[in-house]
Amino acid sequence: MSNEQKKENKSKFSQFLKKLITWVNILFVLALLLSAWSQRISPEIISWSNLMGLAFPVLLILNILWTFAWILQFNVRFLFSTIALIICWGEIQTYCPINDVTSPAIYNKAPRNLKFKLLSYNVMGWDTNKKINGHNESVDLINQMNADIVCIQESGYTTNKKYLTTKEIRRQLNQYPYIQDNKRQGGLVLFSKFPIIKSWYKRGHTTLRQTVFYTLKLGQDTLVVINNHLVSTGLNINNKITFDSISHLNHSENELVNAIEIPKKLAKKSQLRAQQIDELCHEVSKLKKRYRYVILCGDLNDSPISYTHYRLHQLLRDAYVDKGRGPGITYNKNRLWVRIDHIMPCHHLETTNCKVIRQSKSSDHYPIFAKMLLK
Repeated sequence: MSNEQKKENKSKFSQFLKKLITWVNILFVLALLLSAWSQRISPEIISWSNLMGLAFPVLLILNILWTFAWILQFNVRFLFSTIALIICWGEIQTYCPINDVTSPAIYNKAPRNLKFKLLSYNVMGWDTNKKINGHNESVDLINQMNADIVCIQESGYTTNKKYLTTKEIRRQLNQYPYIQDNKRQGGLVLFSKFPIIKSWYKRGHTTLRQTVFYTLKLGQDTLVVINNHLVSTGLNINNKITFDSISHLNHSENELVNAIEIPKKLAKKSQLRAQQIDELCHEVSKLKKRYRYVILCGDLNDSPISYTHYRLHQLLRDAYVDKGRGPGITYNKNRLWVRIDHIMPCHHLETTNCKVIRQSKSSDHYPIFAKMLLK
């Protein structure tokens, strides 16, 4: 083979490789757009739509890398991913907001009855009611944050004095004179410095078996608080260990086979949450017509790019999107890093600060905390 033929073959291969890379880039661009828009589709219609939303951060990073790769080669193809990133800017800001997280002086200057601090925390049964020297890490963290309203999910209950009892929890959280405990609704508890006027939950045929509504008295105003723990992902401990092993690239063949059931479980549970969120949005709409101030929080078991978040965000704001910074991961176990705990106020409430408190891993969730002003 002559040198000219070698050069020609090399040139053909180079052209083929460029075309292949270009089409792979276009494929990832389309995947990013599909992932961003998947939140608009109910999992009841397309079951895997929620899985596309979970893939959003991975696809986002890949498209950012594609953009820089083309720029370094001075290639106009950098526009493919760049345009996609511009189109998805709203979803990027929802997933990983970039805000000034300093708490403005306006909150400190506001009258006591026109502001409040809220903490939402899935305590994982108070770490199975663990106590060391009479103290529980989650309880200590709640006291440290000094929120006015604390919404708890998965509260544990025991009368065995070897463990953290309900009486001990209430005694240690004695800064909250008003408590509403709903054991049958998934251990949902409200601790409040404001008087609780009433609480209620849906009875009979309903998907909202772990949602409790409260009305609180803030001076002359009434605040509606909605505490939620929506249907879980359905992943058992073996599924989570399998995912952890795969993400570490340290998995066995059996684990790889077992991993196939993970997306199936996620898709199935997302369909149930879609039913819940449609009913919950109906209830929120009714409450907004009756009350000026409404705030929803809790463990929604869905990421910011999901049908759950999208539907609620049409009715309410997202405190973390408005005043948080970074991805704000709230689930901290088995490398399943995602923000599934949310605080969502109505438009008559102004968020001045919102953050995820990453001081303790006593639960598999980090608490999320926000400061609010009544407008």
